[in-house]
Amino acid sequence: MGMKFRTQFMAPIPGITSVLVSAALSLLLISLPACRLRAQVSAPIEVVDGKRYYLHQVVKGETPYAIARNYGCDVQVLVASNPGSDAGIREGQMLRLPVDQCRARVTILVAPDASGFINHEVQKRETLFSIARFYNVDPNDIAEANPGADQGVQRGQILRIPVAKPAVPAPAPAAESGTMKKHTVIAGETLYAISVQYKVPVDAIMNANPGLTEALRVGQIIQIPQRSMPLEPEPSDRTPLDGSQPFAPLSLIGGLEDSYQIGLALPFLSEPTDTIGLTTREKRLQAVAFQMYRGALLGADTLKAMGFRGDLYSYDVADSKDQAQMLVMKSEMKNMDVLIGPAFRDPLHEVAVWSSTKGPHVVCPVPQANKVLLGSVNMSKAYPSEITMWEGMGTFIASRHKDDRVILCTTNDVEDLKRIQAFRGAYFRERGDSVNEFVIQNRSISGISKMLGSTGVNILVVPSADRLLLTTMFRDLQSSNTIVYGTEEWENNSIIESAMRNKYQIRYPKAVFMDYRNPAVIRFVEAFRKRFRSEPDEYAFLGYSMLVYYGTGLMQFGRAFPNHFGEWTCDACVGAGFNYVRTGEDAGFENRYFAVVGTQEFELYQMNK
Repeated sequence: MGMKFRTQFMAPIPGITSVLVSAALSLLLISLPACRLRAQVSAPIEVVDGKRYYLHQVVKGETPYAIARNYGCDVQVLVASNPGSDAGIREGQMLRLPVDQCRARVTILVAPDASGFINHEVQKRETLFSIARFYNVDPNDIAEANPGADQGVQRGQILRIPVAKPAVPAPAPAAESGTMKKHTVIAGETLYAISVQYKVPVDAIMNANPGLTEALRVGQIIQIPQRSMPLEPEPSDRTPLDGSQPFAPLSLIGGLEDSYQIGLALPFLSEPTDTIGLTTREKRLQAVAFQMYRGALLGADTLKAMGFRGDLYSYDVADSKDQAQMLVMKSEMKNMDVLIGPAFRDPLHEVAVWSSTKGPHVVCPVPQANKVLLGSVNMSKAYPSEITMWEGMGTFIASRHKDDRVILCTTNDVEDLKRIQAFRGAYFRERGDSVNEFVIQNRSISGISKMLGSTGVNILVVPSADRLLLTTMFRDLQSSNTIVYGTEEWENNSIIESAMRNKYQIRYPKAVFMDYRNPAVIRFVEAFRKRFRSEPDEYAFLGYSMLVYYGTGLMQFGRAFPNHFGEWTCDACVGAGFNYVRTGEDAGFENRYFAVVGTQEFELYQMNK
């Protein structure tokens, strides 16, 4: 027998929704906030001297900056590909935008041949997944049309891309009832964004609009059904990652108990009163909760394949001590083995105090200062603190760059000083010597050229996320033999152009890293998309990995698994890792695993594998 799933709802306590995973059907109404959605645009494509370009025809009122933003590239990329566009563009003008430097979701308007296929020549570093993403088609469809492609593709290989598969209109679902709403598509809008806006599943919208595809047109009218069906399918309809071997599960020796119970106490904020007037932080944590929950559901599939037996519960706990106190009073808590959450500090503290003598092992699933571990001996923190990651950066750089010229750039900013001190101390412990330092004044690196060598490799460490500093730094930095290390905030900072990222091989610490060349990551993304009709972010990967990691610990060591941290590995984890260390005699455990992510040839790699 595998993990058991029940379908009945449990009697709710005011302020807390407590259901088993198969009954938490209403929790999937909200997903990523709109600010994380990429624009959807449609464009023809042409190849010039072996390089692919989107062709964009300028419409009245458009600017180079707006066009570049819609295609997900820097305006400098547009200007470089269209000489003279920096002086102005005109209505009807045709602009080229290089495909490999654009990050927006683009529907490719390429005419297929008579058989409905496009012939694609595989380029350097392309994979089956990246090609499928480029053409907005299912990788399985490409593999079916090209036998052997699922085993890998080679540069120069010609693939047949089935972009013109005839659409089969889906019948309108009988379960939908009530009146329809009409929605007019606006520029940059996606089908997924519309589903989030109206809290209606994507497939329900597509069923209500036979022939509808994700290639939306501005001004298009879409019928929005009144929601009457849950977003989450019944357990018997769930799609496991792989019925036989999802993510290469571990070989386990069997559990110490017949079954185990794992709970998720996250801020779903699903009660009607909770969704009014949410703060920015609450909205962000709500999005995190749904991502983590969905990832955990996929983790449950993997645990079932490993032979795990037990139940997965979910609870809606916001920033309320009262909710935390009611949570620990629930009858099933006396048999709970692991509780992931709450996410807010005050209820987390309430639960941790209770669990230290009576309850399950508690997991802090989101970034929190290490203070939450004080006095909480039965708690572990899955997300490493920024200070911990910068201590790790000091050790990594001191070891990795023994023969290079390392320069630490310091500022007087309070947040920067925490990272600087953590790096400085760890570097000294590893090398037995202090690091060379350059003091940044007035957000300028003027004068640093005197410290940079013309030979060998310069390592510039800048533990700051100050946007003005970054603007001046990458404008003034003139070096062809320098590698730059920065903070995690640099990852999505538009100030740092892709050419700069590549030139200086920009690197930064990251708690969860999704390497899209990794087959396990690709399978996870495909399974997540198929099941939830949305894109996973880092918290989906973390939710999946936490459930698999702690479930594995329970199977091997029972409730005593915290005494055995470090004695088992999570080979089935994806995107996240775990390396727990107790932070004090009267304190809990912190995960000190993180990835050092770096840019090479315009792609991201993990440098500390």
